[in-house]
Amino acid sequence: HLYYDQPNWRPRNVGSIIEEIRYLKNKYPLMEGVFFDEEDHNTQKSFIMALTKAIRDNDLHHLKYNAMCGYWSLDREMMESMRSAGYYKLRIGVETASPAVAHAMHKKIDIPRLIRVLKEARDIGLHMYGTFTIGAPEATRKEDLKTVRLIRDLVRSGLLYDLQISICTPQPGTPFYQWARSRGYLRSTDWNEYDGATHAVVSYPKYPQKEIEDTFHLAREVYYAEARNRQRAQEGFWPCLKRSFA
Repeated sequence: HLYYDQPNWRPRNVGSIIEEIRYLKNKYPLMEGVFFDEEDHNTQKSFIMALTKAIRDNDLHHLKYNAMCGYWSLDREMMESMRSAGYYKLRIGVETASPAVAHAMHKKIDIPRLIRVLKEARDIGLHMYGTFTIGAPEATRKEDLKTVRLIRDLVRSGLLYDLQISICTPQPGTPFYQWARSRGYLRSTDWNEYDGATHAVVSYPKYPQKEIEDTFHLAREVYYAEARNRQRAQEGFWPCLKRSFA
């Protein structure tokens, strides 16, 4: 809401980042790595290329780096440079497989590009973590099931290392909250329920609260089932059976 409508992204000075990493490592010798907790770490390719080069040049590539990125601007050259600098995991916001829901969220989706990026990341050795949401504006069970099927396919094919599935939740003060409140879609003002992981706090005329929650639980069940099946296929039947009864 703050910066997507105009180019307000401001990169931090690479030298300053390197100095902070070095400072933290000296202060905390057991520190294993860094999580770049920003919305879109790879907004500008030249920034990533400069940062990863500086990490290598300053012998900081033995640390493990984790970052939130947008898949639309990732490419092989960038990911290879990140991997050589110690990046081991990238977190990408997929959110939905529905063009209708993506349009309502003012988000672009490109599933073929997503899959291409995930395959390249797997080849390079980068773990990819995807985030998905259920019950967004204009969502219906039919549209959200497209997202459930995408989760199934990506996990089944080994393209996602891990993921997060959330119920789309209108936090107070956001345009989503005002939109839902003005239309009478809010079903709770108990702020303990506004965590995106337990309850749907909105209910749409064509997608009631209970149905949103059911779809959310289905998505999680599909993910866990596919993850277990893939683990069994990789490790073989007996190790998984032994662990199940341990």
